[in-house]
Amino acid sequence: MKNIFKIIAYTCLGFILISCEKKQESYWIDFYWESSKMGEKVYEKSAMFVDFTLGDKPKFSLQLDTGAPTFFKDSIINSYLKFYKRHENKLGAYDQNRTLNERNINNRRISYLLNNLPLNFKDTTLVSSEVILYPNSGVELDSLIFANYRNHIGTLGINTFEGKKLVIDYPNKRFTVLNNMLSDYEKVKTIQFEFDNSNRILLPVRFNKKKYYVMFDTGSSVFPLITNNSDFWNLYSELPAIDSLQVSSFGKFYTTYKGKIKEEVNIEGLSLNNKNIYLGTRPYEKEFKNGIEIIGLTGNQLFLNDIIMIDFSNKEFNFITKKK
Repeated sequence: MKNIFKIIAYTCLGFILISCEKKQESYWIDFYWESSKMGEKVYEKSAMFVDFTLGDKPKFSLQLDTGAPTFFKDSIINSYLKFYKRHENKLGAYDQNRTLNERNINNRRISYLLNNLPLNFKDTTLVSSEVILYPNSGVELDSLIFANYRNHIGTLGINTFEGKKLVIDYPNKRFTVLNNMLSDYEKVKTIQFEFDNSNRILLPVRFNKKKYYVMFDTGSSVFPLITNNSDFWNLYSELPAIDSLQVSSFGKFYTTYKGKIKEEVNIEGLSLNNKNIYLGTRPYEKEFKNGIEIIGLTGNQLFLNDIIMIDFSNKEFNFITKKK
């Protein structure tokens, strides 16, 4: 950091905030959109990225992703720790007594993590209680790369938001993580959600009045709704498929087919009528929550004009607006 930062305790916000100026809204963290090309089309808002440091010169980026835990690619962070010893004492063994879902990420066994790691953004520091080291990922980097380039290292995910309120202001490309609701904002609409076995957000969706769940995943920006269940897709989409894409997920590519929703569909009053529905070909097993099938996921595309507040303590998905 170029400036000498003054530490200010904002107890009303519930986390330690580091700022070079006493700004009223310095708790906001800016994000930016990364684009990607799928087939012949370029998607300008494909992923939400945020820049940060670990208190030294090297700059990193993370993807804001409520579909994953907070993790660093192990090869990159291990390279970093060779040259910068500041956080070496935070490295520890992962608890192997946790559930199978918690011990694995994308079918890879987790062995190590960083505890209580401060992530330094432009105006704010968030302390993540756990940062998982994603096994066998990334590449080893040398000191020159760290000193001169920004490196993408992983995700900012759900375990960092546990028990907090994640506010995403899509129009202004910023977010924040708080203990309490912003005093100058008010709720407009609230949707009660559930957690799946990995503590990811499940929103209730009704297709022709039949209830299902879809996961809300900020790591998914291209699709309004995607399912891997071909029976469900055939039942609720117009046929035949009118388009297809090759989509990458953790380094593997899968074909995704596009159709149009043909039934009355809504997420607790939020209409998806006439939206596209996509069929993914990534292998999956059927999942249920309280006897209700989880049929797919939705992401950022439905909410690009909104400010949302996800209350992880009370399982509320809120639409909020600034008070007049």
